[in-house]
Amino acid sequence: MKTVHDLDSVWAKLTQQDPALSAIDGKGAIKKLEGILSGTVKEHIHDDMRNTIIAPMTILLQVAQYLSFVNGFGDPIHDSVLKSVAPKGGVQGLCVGLLSAQTVASATTVEDVVPVWCTSVILAFCIGAYVDLEIVNSNGNAASVTGFLHFEPPTTREDIHNVLKNYENIYIPAYRDEQDMILNAPIEVVSKLRKDLLQHGATFHEFSLPGKYHTPIHAHAPPKIIKACEGLLDPRFGRSELVRSNIDGQIIPRQDAVRDVLEAILARRANWVQAFGKAAQSVDATSEHILAVGGDSILHIVQFPNLCQVYIECYARVLIVVADTEAIDAAAKALAIRH
Repeated sequence: MKTVHDLDSVWAKLTQQDPALSAIDGKGAIKKLEGILSGTVKEHIHDDMRNTIIAPMTILLQVAQYLSFVNGFGDPIHDSVLKSVAPKGGVQGLCVGLLSAQTVASATTVEDVVPVWCTSVILAFCIGAYVDLEIVNSNGNAASVTGFLHFEPPTTREDIHNVLKNYENIYIPAYRDEQDMILNAPIEVVSKLRKDLLQHGATFHEFSLPGKYHTPIHAHAPPKIIKACEGLLDPRFGRSELVRSNIDGQIIPRQDAVRDVLEAILARRANWVQAFGKAAQSVDATSEHILAVGGDSILHIVQFPNLCQVYIECYARVLIVVADTEAIDAAAKALAIRH
């Protein structure tokens, strides 16, 4: 498999320029991925929570589901989907799903999807490697926890920030919407933090994704990944300019596509409110719909009373495509999902 062969090459280059990565079993992860793709490994993905497995598999699953959607019409409709979304909401993704969004948006034809897909899988593996390394360096997952923080009015985001100022080593990787954020905190302060948050009507619930994304501790990683991947990334990646940055919601220019994706997923705080809010501004609530691929129902931030939302369950974040009513109906039938 070309993708797996490329991963071997990338891993060799990464560990050569950053020997610290030798602390994680990159070769073992590549072998596991090869087994999953060839069908020789039957182990459930959730039995191996390494990010070098989770991140690439997220891209594989999300794009496979998108292809199932476009192929459900009998004739592939990928090109017509892109034409319909280009002047409107575009193709958007959250966290690792940003790679899935770029995969779909960058492929002019359905045949182009696979080579761009391979590029995204390679980048996802590299991202996962640095997240796994941070876990090793911080003495495992027991050092901190990550979870969803939710609050209701009259509590404000400023109120929450004032609570968090009383704690050291707490970081907000992402703002989900105006009343939700993702929070990373040292495990020893979580109990007290929950009590302080409850006094403001806020709740904090952990989730099982290991490691840290969207944090400055990974700021050194993107240039190293780009250098290790020289000559292996498909030049079509990011060329469509249909995807918005998770950082500020601006359209990602083609020349910055790889760097922006790496920084947005690894090293910069995400603001999904901005990304989806700006994408939604061009959507007509009376005639347009949003197709969502992924497990995180972030689309409730898009406040349109007549909006139809279709959710396809898989691991991690959301990939959305603005489509018309017939496309939504066909997707529901093709994928046997509820809408």
